[in-house]
Amino acid sequence: MQFKDYLRIIKKWIRVILFITILSIAASAILSFFILDKIYTASTTIIINRNDENISLGNVITDQKELNTYINVIKSDRVLIDVMRQLNFEIPIEKMRKRVSVNPEGETGLIRIKAESVSPKMASSIANTTAQVFKEHANRIIYTDNIKIVDKARIPEIYDRPNPFLNILIACAAGVMFGTLISFVYEHLDNSVEDPYALQSRFNIPLIGIVPDYYLKGKIYRINPLSFMMKNNLPPKKMLTDAAATEAFKIIRTNILSLSSAGNNKVFVVTSPEKLEGKSTIAVNLAIVMAQIGKKVLLMDCNFRKPELCSVFNIASKRGITDILNEAVEYRGLYNIVDVPNLHVMPSGTKTFYPSELLLSDKMANLMEKVKADYDAVLIDTPPAVLFTDAAILSKKADAVIMVVRHRNTNIDLFKRALHHLKAVNSNIVGVVVNALSVEYYDTYDFYN
Repeated sequence: MQFKDYLRIIKKWIRVILFITILSIAASAILSFFILDKIYTASTTIIINRNDENISLGNVITDQKELNTYINVIKSDRVLIDVMRQLNFEIPIEKMRKRVSVNPEGETGLIRIKAESVSPKMASSIANTTAQVFKEHANRIIYTDNIKIVDKARIPEIYDRPNPFLNILIACAAGVMFGTLISFVYEHLDNSVEDPYALQSRFNIPLIGIVPDYYLKGKIYRINPLSFMMKNNLPPKKMLTDAAATEAFKIIRTNILSLSSAGNNKVFVVTSPEKLEGKSTIAVNLAIVMAQIGKKVLLMDCNFRKPELCSVFNIASKRGITDILNEAVEYRGLYNIVDVPNLHVMPSGTKTFYPSELLLSDKMANLMEKVKADYDAVLIDTPPAVLFTDAAILSKKADAVIMVVRHRNTNIDLFKRALHHLKAVNSNIVGVVVNALSVEYYDTYDFYN
């Protein structure tokens, strides 16, 4: 994975990262300002002389071992219990020991006693009482009375903990790291189509086109442009008003025409592993751009289970392919002329309960021979290849198969299953089209690479 891939993942998940970061900051602020107890700290300082009653610089104890002895005495149960008795505390000795900390002040010979409490006055009282009790007990415990209190603890005006600004800073950093971690873990676990070029190299199938998100009425329509158009009564060619999408389909057209000239491929099955991946959208737009260069194109709706082309092109007649196969109508009088020059559309026809059987019939094979003779290019819209056998059946009667996958939607395992179903019948899979590529996925160089 290259550095730009990490940047792409972060850019993709930036909203989630920001949301987690803001949530962490808000939680930290609420805890710091409103929930956590305010802890006040007060401290007093003592100094211990060796022999003389009067303190002198030469007689101050600075040896660390000796100082540790006095520190342990201050933190002893005997001293702390006496402190609690004088302050009327009724808490376990271990809790009291956590409230009092004793440390030497570098190599100065001073010992600082710190006390913590939710009450500033109590914090000061604990520190001063601890120093006084230690001074009183020192003579009985270690036989010395050369202890002087240098500074008495004052009542603190500002609490020591929590530190809201430090907590918010830590929460911000933690939120960014946690959000980023989630994004990378999800990307690692995500089994959908991500990098179109990796798909090409992994499965050794030519990538014949990348179609970006559609812009319809000024908005990106990410799910199914055909359903959007049907609801808003828009003609199919409206889908090609976006420059990037138009160029994408022209690139696919060029690749398909090169395939046609090289292998005499005229009839193409357009399918996908599962539903809602845009195969009908690809078939419609591809038929339009091929018709625009003067090719005589037939678009066949062989999705007998969920036909869409009649609604897309506002075709009133419901008769179609199934009626031809059932010998209810003649082939040559059935196609519909739409508002795109050189493009004819053949609807699916009357609903049938035996779609696979009709597609397997000799009549279907004869129909395919007729349309192949009459048209320069034939595009067949089919049901998903994993869910139904229709695409595999038609692939044997067609010249080639175009597989459509949706960026960040198609499951790689389902894609492999679709390839397996088609290759099992020796289908000629000429390429894959990656549909609905997020416009922010690649920079300009990558998109046109």
